[in-house]
Amino acid sequence: MRYTKFRFKNFKGIDDLEISLTGDVTTLVGLNESGKTTILEAIFCFSYGSENMDAINPGLESLRDPEQWIPISQRANFNEPILISATVSLDKADKASLKAHMKREHSLTLTDVPDEITIKEQYKFSNSRSDGASRVWDLTIQGLKGQQRNTRKYGAGSDEWQGAVAHLKQALPRIWYFPNFLFELPERFVLTGLDSLDDEERDRSTFYRAIFEQVLGEQANDANLATHVVDRLDSKERADKRSLEAVLLGMSRSITNTIFDGWNRIFGRAPIAQEVQIQADLENSAAYLELQIKGPDGYYDLSERSLGFRWFFMFLLMTSFSGTRTGKEEQRPLFLLDEPASNLHSSAQAELLKSFETLTERCSLVYTTHSHHLINLRWLDSAYVVKNEALGSLAFDEYFNAQVGAKTSISAAPYRRFVNDNPTQTSYFQPVLDLLDYRPSNLEPIPHAVLVEGKSDFYLLRYAHEVLGVGDRCPAIVPGTGAGTLAPAIGLYIGWAKPFILLLDGDKAGREQLERYQSLFEPALAGRHALLPELCGDETAIEAESLLSEVDRRMIVEHVFPDESTRPSAKKAVSQGVMELYASNDKVELEPSTVERLERLFDSLQQMLDEQSKQAPNSDPS
Repeated sequence: MRYTKFRFKNFKGIDDLEISLTGDVTTLVGLNESGKTTILEAIFCFSYGSENMDAINPGLESLRDPEQWIPISQRANFNEPILISATVSLDKADKASLKAHMKREHSLTLTDVPDEITIKEQYKFSNSRSDGASRVWDLTIQGLKGQQRNTRKYGAGSDEWQGAVAHLKQALPRIWYFPNFLFELPERFVLTGLDSLDDEERDRSTFYRAIFEQVLGEQANDANLATHVVDRLDSKERADKRSLEAVLLGMSRSITNTIFDGWNRIFGRAPIAQEVQIQADLENSAAYLELQIKGPDGYYDLSERSLGFRWFFMFLLMTSFSGTRTGKEEQRPLFLLDEPASNLHSSAQAELLKSFETLTERCSLVYTTHSHHLINLRWLDSAYVVKNEALGSLAFDEYFNAQVGAKTSISAAPYRRFVNDNPTQTSYFQPVLDLLDYRPSNLEPIPHAVLVEGKSDFYLLRYAHEVLGVGDRCPAIVPGTGAGTLAPAIGLYIGWAKPFILLLDGDKAGREQLERYQSLFEPALAGRHALLPELCGDETAIEAESLLSEVDRRMIVEHVFPDESTRPSAKKAVSQGVMELYASNDKVELEPSTVERLERLFDSLQQMLDEQSKQAPNSDPS
């Protein structure tokens, strides 16, 4: 089960906003004060999903107070409802689990399980005071019992419907919100005797116990702290003591490998600290765990290490072991990261971005940033540009002159739509431009284009269309200097959200480079690439010259180079001949088979560009 969409109304500075989580990673880009953090807070305030993290970040407790969500401009007398809505998708395993639960608990054979469920939480207010909340599940339950032949629907008041909701509620992915990772890991946390602790220490111990349950679970799915640590601490048997030592050693190694392997990936070097050591002991009959960092000259508490080390330690600990196990069920949690690593240097940010790819193997991720070091072009299709109307449509140098007292109104538009609708408001997506290291003029035309391998492709296609009149329309052709040279151009077109097609030859080099570009730019490249034989409908036409029939190739060479003694080599003669025909506007008659291939190619290219244009409403085809 995973979240696919959120919608918010009247939440702080949000009037009405919908955000779709179409990929594993959703990036929120925008200026300071644009509202990126507000969107993360709104997601976290979906009560069914949010993980209670007050123990490590007490400030989050007040965030869940509905009266804190009232828009500032309406605090004097607010009487409107606030809406937080989440849509989740169910995969085959989710559906099978629900069917099994309903059969086991309610003797009901479900005949239909929806692909998506929307849950709406509405909070009422009267005179700026909270006045209750309602929660509505858009869920239809229908099935058969016993010898029934006709399917029956079960409404919200039935035990069956309530049972289905209770099961789904437990299966909802947890939402973890990390405004930062600078909270402290306690020197020790208690495993037993929690009732004797004050509320704050009890909550903190409970929270970290859950984290270390999952650390232990990395060694064996059925392992738990109560049986494999606490009971063995109480035991006098030597075998139990040795087993306990093995468990603690395994947990220490698990965290050591996770933290320091991650550190090495991010920084390219080993940290001064060398090892994490976990110990367990009893004090006043209460069991506790203690974590220390081993360095070259002794043991340290985490609080004694540098700010950067503490940030990464907690980031890797939380994201590697949080939220994945609930009993025997596997979950895919949603992590919300607000300006991660904003206080660290650029190379660390760039390597952190790479680590996100590994992180998404086990979770979904929404993060905010205004650093180009934390932008991945491959994720632009699922990125949003966040804008606050109070800041206006300003250039970057006008940012600090924004209107004081203007009404906050936060919006979020898919990156490609925002760039097409607001091409001059580059300050809002400046991090992407910084990543591209490109500063085009606001007046510079960026047509829909076909990126081709080289000048041979360019001149043949331009000659066929412009001089011979083949094809109703021909997009702009942008040549590279070889199949492997098009990455910068691909990056620019992705960054500017302009429709384009990567057209490569069907030979070995073209196919290999296509795989490379896919590894660099997918999913942003999906639907924007093709091999020449696929579009012209002739599997033998693997390169531009082979679009021409053998007769046409010979005819062009003889027409341009009548003197055989001055004629270039065969392949070069064809490409050079086409170039000279184009430059001189000299028409020759091509065979019908050649014209058919070219027309089919032009039609296919235009269809692909038209399909992309449907997703870019203000993009004018050239």
